[in-house]
Amino acid sequence: MNLGFVFWVETFGFVLTLVCIYMNTKLDSRAWILALISIVIYFFLFWQQNLYADMLLQVYFFVFSIIGLLKWDKDRHINQTLTQKLMPKQILYLVPITGTIFLVLYFLLSQFSSAEQVTWDSINTSISIVAQILLIKKYIENWILWILADISYAILYFYKNLYVTSLLYVLLTFLAVYGYFQWRKYLILKNDS
Repeated sequence: MNLGFVFWVETFGFVLTLVCIYMNTKLDSRAWILALISIVIYFFLFWQQNLYADMLLQVYFFVFSIIGLLKWDKDRHINQTLTQKLMPKQILYLVPITGTIFLVLYFLLSQFSSAEQVTWDSINTSISIVAQILLIKKYIENWILWILADISYAILYFYKNLYVTSLLYVLLTFLAVYGYFQWRKYLILKNDS
């Protein structure tokens, strides 16, 4: 594939993703529309780089972005834009769920694909799956998971010579930190009212 073309497609996906995540920090339901476009772009980029778990994660993100769009749009119409915090018991459930997703992905990728970074890809993907569900449900802890995943993705994509995407994930790490503190403000306002 032409490297110049890949660079421009990757750059377009980069910009869309940054705008999308910034809009998520502001609880703007239109972010999900931008997400759908960038997901398609990254699906093809990851396919080209043999990052199959990341590629399949884009399918998951596509479906759950539609769900996120519908849920956040519905919430907007009933004026329900509040964020929430997980209870300790809920957090305990997330550990085995994430671990199970990792094990399934690891098995599938190691047995049925030519993926080059099976463990790394499986860890990042399992964390991202859980983080996306928490984002849709507006749990503040989604940002903590995104921080962990984004740092790891930045390193992986740099290693895979996807330098623009690696930079994107460095910036997404900062946006996730911003999102955490922004949503924390929303929680404080919610608790004060």
